[in-house]
Amino acid sequence: MNEDDEGRARALWRVPPLRKAWVRTAVLAWLAGCVLAAGLASANDLAGPEFGGSGHGASISQYGQLNMASIDQREPGQFARLAQDGLGNRLEAWQSGGQGNMVHASQAGTNNAAMITQSGSWHELTLDQRGDANIANVAQHGAGRVALIEQFGNSNRVDLVQGPSSPAIALRQYGDNNVATLIQY
Repeated sequence: MNEDDEGRARALWRVPPLRKAWVRTAVLAWLAGCVLAAGLASANDLAGPEFGGSGHGASISQYGQLNMASIDQREPGQFARLAQDGLGNRLEAWQSGGQGNMVHASQAGTNNAAMITQSGSWHELTLDQRGDANIANVAQHGAGRVALIEQFGNSNRVDLVQGPSSPAIALRQYGDNNVATLIQY
């Protein structure tokens, strides 16, 4: 641990009591080799070679209670921005096997869940879920897949697989109890 890292670690614990839960999460994620930036420092301040190389960009912002988010970047040149507001939301992004992948994902409400996998290079995903109990499972494989997913309402679900030669997609679900399953190859 160098001098800058020690200073950041000390700064993390000088946070008001209401923020201690996510501060504890930040320290644990940092120690586990993940990147977490929750308004205390930029993602690049916490990034380093201990989690798969350099050139990563990662940011997690969480407000509310019992939210869980993780970013796993295995190759250089990956970018992910995850944001959650509410109660009991779960958001995971996994990027590997290439470079230039981008995820912008946000959830607001209660008990929303999203699992995002990008393998290959130059994928782009924008995901926005608002409401309660929405689920999104997205897998992008190959190179250059683009997807925009919006779910506004409650108990909506989308399962999307984009293969090596699939076109860009925009999927919007409004209302409650909608289900979409798309497999593109």
